[in-house]
Amino acid sequence: MLERNKYSFIKVMIRMYTFIKEYKLLITIYMILSVLNIGVNLFLANLINESINSAINLDKNKLYSYTFQMAVIIIVGLVITYFSTLSYGIFKTRVMLDVRKSAIAHLEKLPLSFMEKNHSGDIISRFTNDLSSVQTFIGDDLFKTLIQIISVIFTSIYLIAINLKLFIATFIVIPPALFMINVISKPMEKYFKQASRNLGQANSIVQDSYGGIFIVKAFNLEKLFQDKYLEVIKNGLKYNIKGVHRLKFIPPFNIILRSTPFAICLIYGAYLSINKEISTGQLLSFTYLMGNIVWTFAFLPSTISSLINAIGASERFFEVLDTSTEREDGKRFESLDTKNSISFKNVSFSYNEGTNILKELSFDIKKDSKIALVGASGCGKSTVLKLIASFYNIQSGNIEFFENNSKEWSLNHLRSKISYVSQDTYLFPGSILDNILVGNLHAAKEEVIKAARIANAHEFILELPQGYDTMVGERGIKLSGGQRQRISIARAVLKNAPIILLDEATSALDTLSEAVIQESLEKVMEGKTAIIVAHRLSSIKHVDEILVMDNGCIVERGKHENLVKNNGLYSKLYAKQFNDYDIQESI
Repeated sequence: MLERNKYSFIKVMIRMYTFIKEYKLLITIYMILSVLNIGVNLFLANLINESINSAINLDKNKLYSYTFQMAVIIIVGLVITYFSTLSYGIFKTRVMLDVRKSAIAHLEKLPLSFMEKNHSGDIISRFTNDLSSVQTFIGDDLFKTLIQIISVIFTSIYLIAINLKLFIATFIVIPPALFMINVISKPMEKYFKQASRNLGQANSIVQDSYGGIFIVKAFNLEKLFQDKYLEVIKNGLKYNIKGVHRLKFIPPFNIILRSTPFAICLIYGAYLSINKEISTGQLLSFTYLMGNIVWTFAFLPSTISSLINAIGASERFFEVLDTSTEREDGKRFESLDTKNSISFKNVSFSYNEGTNILKELSFDIKKDSKIALVGASGCGKSTVLKLIASFYNIQSGNIEFFENNSKEWSLNHLRSKISYVSQDTYLFPGSILDNILVGNLHAAKEEVIKAARIANAHEFILELPQGYDTMVGERGIKLSGGQRQRISIARAVLKNAPIILLDEATSALDTLSEAVIQESLEKVMEGKTAIIVAHRLSSIKHVDEILVMDNGCIVERGKHENLVKNNGLYSKLYAKQFNDYDIQESI
């Protein structure tokens, strides 16, 4: 499971800075223009002051002059606002794109072990709902809040310059109101974070229900999944209600923030005006600017709520983003002219600490040879293939490819030398052509058809309504298991890598189809190093060597005929399978 680290506000800001720093120029332009806009607003307030005083003094010339200046400054303000909004819009769009690009790039580089330990529904929730909250904060709240703070500071200085006593009297109620809002909203972070976590769990349940819809219907599990979903949703709702319960105490203090300063300003300001301590123009100018500060504080609860949501969402998002990815270093070895294609040297491996699946495993696979791994379920056959594909890091020992240590290889380059056909065939929701092209995105259609012929898939593809353009549906649901497996074999053929891994490659096929495919695979494996994991031992009789595994070790090795005569584990497995086959035939 993901490690849950506490992300403070400062740490979140530091992490967010990694996305922001590329756009320093746009941010600088926005900040400068926004500060200029603050100056425009203060200058406009001063013109209001002078205009009112000129009107009271019946000085028409000055009134006209100040009115004209106000019109000019308003136009200037509109122009500045346009360009500041434009610069911020460009920044917001680009940074949102960068966040999503970074997210998907990181997700694709995460090790397979991470995928197996965490539910895909929860990860999807982190990269959709939580990511949206992070984007909203970076793109909408962060710099706008900073500008509001700067505006409050400069405006406060201007108001103090007008009259310190009026400033103190007007804003004396704000600190206590803000203190109470902080006390009320402080626990909300954990409530909204837990609610977000529950949403991830709910997404996981929906994904399980949808992905296993055949099993759900076959075993009448609809109510079970509905109950599980409702339980998680209700639990999340409970935390949301707790947060909302806290929020309901904020509006009274919000009213205090919005209304009380105006009342004090007008009443006490009128008193000061009567006593000649402040002019009427200054009072109106003060009231105009005070509105900016008051509204900033009035929206503070909403800003705080957004901030709290962003912190909670950021924690879940950055937990994934801070997870170590697969290494990206390594060399691109081009020379494949070696005696051995693959060598295991005292390799030990475990998925979980303390339980070794493979125990000091050692063997060599000669170049262009055909090797089969056999043994009972759970003995480590498929694990060997996953290690060859570098899906996991081994705990001890070394694996060499073409006499170079796997740790020195670039993972991308190493995997380009390997074709993999697993027992769990996955097809992407697209056309058959698109799915075969996964093996080589730059291949011509003629090459795709050739690969499909070798995989014995061409004929059934042509029988489909749109042929190679037929959509396969999610996970290839529109095709049979055997058809999906043939598409999988076709894309491995198209890749044309020097090493081919077949993990129960014919497991989904009937006996007749298996025989046809087996003949095709013989052609595919010509001139290649092939490692085969097969359930049906009859399909591996003609390989160069069979490695018999038991409890993570190789207990026998040799050709089929010799192993059958040895009366060892292989002989027993073969005899049992042969007897089972006879029983099935008699039935």
